[in-house]
Order: sequence, then C-alpha cells, then structure tokens
Amino acid sequence: WSNPVLGELQNYVRDGYVMTGWFTDAVGGTQVTETTVISSDVVLYAHWEANSITSIQVKQLPAKSSYVVGDMFDTEGLILLAHYSDGTSQTITSGFTCYPKTMETSGTQEISVNYAGKTTSFDVTVKEPENILMPVFVVSDVKTKAGKTVDVTVNIQNNPGIMAAKINVFYARKKRNG
Repeated sequence: WSNPVLGELQNYVRDGYVMTGWFTDAVGGTQVTETTVISSDVVLYAHWEANSITSIQVKQLPAKSSYVVGDMFDTEGLILLAHYSDGTSQTITSGFTCYPKTMETSGTQEISVNYAGKTTSFDVTVKEPENILMPVFVVSDVKTKAGKTVDVTVNIQNNPGIMAAKINVFYARKKRNG
C-alpha cells in the first residue's frame, strides 16, 4: 500500500436521518476518518441516526394574546419552529399541546407549548372579568279572574338583547277557613 490513509470520505444524505460516520462493521465497529491508516482492503459501513428535534421556539404568537379569567386558551395562529439535529428547521402548525388550557388567575400567564418532547413558552395577559349586569325579569300587574286569561306585564332590566321569554304561571289555591 503506497498511501495507507483513506483520504476524503463521502457524506451521504438520507431523508429523516443524520449520517454519524463510517465504521468497520454494519453494527458497532470502529469509526474511521480521512486520516485512518489502512493496511488491506476494507469494507466501510455508513451509520445513521434518526434526525431528532433538538429544540422548538415560537415563530409566530397566536392571534389572541389577551384573555379574561375563565377563558380557554386559543391556539389559532400559533406557529412553532422545530430545530433538528442535522441543522435544519421546520415550521409546525399543529400537533402541539399548550398549558394551561383555562386562564385561572389574572395578570401575566405563562403558556407552555410542548411538541415532540420539547418545550417552549410565552406570556399572555389575563384580566379579571368586568362586572356584567345580569338581566332581571320584573313581573307586575298580574290580572285575572277565575276561569279567565292571565295578563302579565314583564319588564327586563339590564336587557342584553332578549327578544322573547317563556313564562310559566302556577296557581296556588288559598285555603278557605271554615
């Protein structure tokens, strides 16, 4: 052998995998490099490992960033960027989970996002609910005579837009003494 070193070794590309090097056996073996000295014919085997996600980050925040206590978190518009062991990145628009799902306390709330065993986070604002006036039904001027139709007047205070309401009327008989 006039040139006992291997010299330049070819790196191959395989979708979904990263080449980890050339070895003397298909499984295990000794890794060889360009400077490895050889003394006879040798068969080399490429070793591969699955291309794995090393980290994730938020590429685009969700459309909604302000909530009221009790609201459910909305992922619409949330986009992640997954970084892989081969140096590539991929946009992720689904398949992740976010916690908490319900906004339970007011103030700044950290949202944790998990994807493929990796986690990142960002903050949203959670406000106390405003005082909401509930509609109040006020019944007045109930007029009737035995065997006649009941006329009822109903006013709705703090009406949020109720156009119709069903009213059930129950009669209670008075006991007569004697």
